[in-house]
Amino acid sequence: MDADTGVVRLDSLAAFKAQACVLLRAAVREIKIVSFDLELPLYGDSEVFSRLKAFSTGHRNSKIDIILATDKELVGAGHPVLDLSRRMTSTIQIQVVDPAYVESNKSFASFLLIDRSGVLYRPDSSVYIGFSHANDIATAVRLREQYDELDRLSKPSREAKRLYL
Repeated sequence: MDADTGVVRLDSLAAFKAQACVLLRAAVREIKIVSFDLELPLYGDSEVFSRLKAFSTGHRNSKIDIILATDKELVGAGHPVLDLSRRMTSTIQIQVVDPAYVESNKSFASFLLIDRSGVLYRPDSSVYIGFSHANDIATAVRLREQYDELDRLSKPSREAKRLYL
């Protein structure tokens, strides 16, 4: 960690899992996730998932909003967050961004926003290189604006709503 700025540089899946757990533990009101496909290695990890589940069930008025580039792999992968979203429909919302947007953008940034200041960021969702900061209001505001723009271009995931018997 950079002692002057509080930025934690990350360069591995293990580092992202550890920092995601730190940030999720501190979440109080809302979690916003932008991900290419809700990466199973990260968000499906037992510890990261248990933090998401604890937040969604343990905080009154908690909200988890997720925007994906694609939801095609969610069902086949047996993603635990998908299963949780089906049980917690008022708490967890999964949306998919317009495919035209994904096609027109060469890289798709992936990030996790905690309340108004916690940030876990990867500029390219295909590699685990990025940073984390527990209290970076300026970056959180910028990413929240990006999230809001993606939200305008998104529709609720049909895969997340579909129940398989």
